[in-house]
Amino acid sequence: MTFPRSGHHLLQRTLYEYFNSHPPPESRGFQRGEVFTYCEFYGHCRQYPCPDPKTRFQKNHDFRLARRPVPGSLTVVQYRTPFESIVSYFRYACRHEGLKASHSSWKKFAYSMSAYWRGFVSKWAISPPTADICKVAYHDLLHHPVDVAADLVTRIVSDGKVDRDRLADVVAGARVARRHSVQDFEYFDSNFATELESALSQEMKALKLPRAT
Repeated sequence: MTFPRSGHHLLQRTLYEYFNSHPPPESRGFQRGEVFTYCEFYGHCRQYPCPDPKTRFQKNHDFRLARRPVPGSLTVVQYRTPFESIVSYFRYACRHEGLKASHSSWKKFAYSMSAYWRGFVSKWAISPPTADICKVAYHDLLHHPVDVAADLVTRIVSDGKVDRDRLADVVAGARVARRHSVQDFEYFDSNFATELESALSQEMKALKLPRAT
């Protein structure tokens, strides 16, 4: 389970390349590997869980907040400081989903996604419906990618062993780094950012998330 724009593809690529002998293919819909196979849900089967028995990791945003954990499976939950992820998702939606780029559409989108963010983290990260869960905050993944990925690998493999040298090589190849600043966003308004983050301060505090501004 991942809130949009929370580092999912970075984590997915790291795991895929660590477990397999080659980088993932360019297509993100379905990536079959000799050990680790990935399903993107929205670009593949649109079934939850994926019906392919070889799938080991599946992306899902739980937009309707109606999904339940898959019995016997580890649920990986990814989230990010809300204002950062909402800005990134707005840019993505304008480029790829036909959303009109304007100040009014941004504010409408931001209010809607703020409510969704609160519901998502409340359900999956603050009071998760299963004990078999691994939470991955974007800022932790960005600043400590090897440690975060290693912790997840220990939960995936049966013997709990991790080749940290190989994992470090994979992470180095991924060139992990923050690409954009919210202050560079064309509709950035510090007062509006403060308004959104203040409304979500309780959830941010519970998850120990830094403010974006």
